[in-house]
Amino acid sequence: MPVMHPKYRLILFIVLFIAVVGILFNCYGARPPGSPGYVGDTPKQKSEEAIKAEAEDIKANIEAKPDLVAEETYTDSVEPDLNLRIVVQSTIEEEQNKDIYLLDETGANPIRLTTSPSVESFPSITGDGKKVFFASDMENQEQTNPFQKPTEVYVVDVDTREITRLTFDDRMDYGVSVSADGTKLVYMTQEMGQEGYENPQMMLMNSDGTNQEVIQDEALKNCIPKMSGDGRWVVFNSYRSGSMDIFLLNVGSKKAKNLTNSVVSEYFPSINYDGTVIVYEKLLNGIQDESMYELYRMEPSGKNEAALTNDKFGDSFPAVTPDGKYVVFVSKRWDWDQDGHLNEALFIMNIDGSNLKRVSKQAAYFDQPDV
Repeated sequence: MPVMHPKYRLILFIVLFIAVVGILFNCYGARPPGSPGYVGDTPKQKSEEAIKAEAEDIKANIEAKPDLVAEETYTDSVEPDLNLRIVVQSTIEEEQNKDIYLLDETGANPIRLTTSPSVESFPSITGDGKKVFFASDMENQEQTNPFQKPTEVYVVDVDTREITRLTFDDRMDYGVSVSADGTKLVYMTQEMGQEGYENPQMMLMNSDGTNQEVIQDEALKNCIPKMSGDGRWVVFNSYRSGSMDIFLLNVGSKKAKNLTNSVVSEYFPSINYDGTVIVYEKLLNGIQDESMYELYRMEPSGKNEAALTNDKFGDSFPAVTPDGKYVVFVSKRWDWDQDGHLNEALFIMNIDGSNLKRVSKQAAYFDQPDV
């Protein structure tokens, strides 16, 4: 039998070594960001110095502004020319009871959809405005410890006010978002641990509660997902890359992509019907100061980020309209009891941040709007 030359034996050994290392890395290497899958090609990450410098410039600009009274920062929305259906968590009729309400962009004649003494949250409305999905602990009132109280997903018929329970898992279900046709919805769920809720997961299910499926399960603390109207995309926030970033999930492939990839925290994104416009809130200087929360928009590629607000008020929970032309959001800029303290109110503006108008007319708490 011919003997292989030592030089060729060395070359063969190197080739085999590289192949084995490659196989072992693919099988046992670090799990890529995302779960069950992840798509790369994230935007180039800015340096921490660049981010901080940008935040300081913005903060200096904000601090240089004079204190404005509420009437100088917006006008009232009067004409219902947009035909919007806005659902929101509010205390309009009962100060200590957070229920789900339906109103248009004028804020007039709000319709109360739930009347339970429990807390209803994270409403999401179908495209035809006939059904609203939400989370509630209405059937767990005997448990007074909020960290041991399961919440479930429900749906209410807007016309009849009939409420149907969809989940029965004795977990904390929240962050509900439904597709425009009302067939699919995404939500968050957490197991109950000794000190509260643990192991958050993102779920996809049919709107009748069937076919529940885990679609994300990595680093989802404080995550609130939003589904595009066509049901193809979900935007959500996650700290899986080291800071709170905005991710875009392809519902079909279950793969997620980091869109912001920065050291500044971004939260609570919203996406329009076809997934072409994403809005979200950003904590500009990394300090938990509500005056530094501003609203931004970007494309689904993560490019062309643009600021929508630049003020001293706490702007949060943006909801972009299905056509991507307007943003409904919550902001602390209305002193409705004239005591010098600004309160939460519901506002609407154009997608470029112009034409700011106040929607809510009631002296009440407002949060988590959806359109």
